[in-house]
Amino acid sequence: MRAARDRFFRRYWQTPAWFRGEVYDYEGFACEASEYAYELLAPLGGARVLELGTGQGYDAIALAERGARVVAADLAEAPLRSLREKNVSGASIRPVCMLAEELACRSACFDRIFGRTVLLHVLRPSVWHEVERVLKSGQRAVFIEPLRVSPLVVLYRIARGKGRSARPRYLSLGEIIRLNTRFRTVEHREFYLISVLALGLRPVLSRIGLYWRAVGILKRLDEVVFDLLPWARHLAWIAVFAVER
Repeated sequence: MRAARDRFFRRYWQTPAWFRGEVYDYEGFACEASEYAYELLAPLGGARVLELGTGQGYDAIALAERGARVVAADLAEAPLRSLREKNVSGASIRPVCMLAEELACRSACFDRIFGRTVLLHVLRPSVWHEVERVLKSGQRAVFIEPLRVSPLVVLYRIARGKGRSARPRYLSLGEIIRLNTRFRTVEHREFYLISVLALGLRPVLSRIGLYWRAVGILKRLDEVVFDLLPWARHLAWIAVFAVER
């Protein structure tokens, strides 16, 4: 089973650019989503945090640097080995190979749970059950996830084909909102609608020195559209949301 998981990791995720960290946050494009997620996780000093789908461990390291004691979980051993090699500072991170649907953890043992682009790869009903089980009462889980129907991103996914993941099951904003039937509270914010166009045109815009200027203008336009047309949030690329047990 472990060998199969490592093959999955190598086939779909272990690309040279990804290993260098170049696509981790799309070279800074999605920084607002990350910053907002970290705000929702705060305060982290001394908090016991479970990260689901840690991958290369960039978030695990960032959370540990903010004072968290991190259990970094992934289904494959290969990325966990990479995380051990990266953690040269000896930050408080414990890499663990386990499934998000079957957490080898006792009940009510974590102050926070975090995941980035992980829920599209798992059986979500089982994961929500485990989140409820291992999260302490009154504490929260925070996720950064791509949404299902962002028009420009859908075109990109079609053009790219299979990509790095096998049969991804993207969330909808409606599914996130309906989590309020399961958890005490649900808080969500959406990012990147029209601005995704700049990311797709990056090679051209970079050659003429206009990439970051275009990103800034289009991100401001995103906020205007979201304010004027709240339903457009369903068409965003990324949602950051927190559920409280």
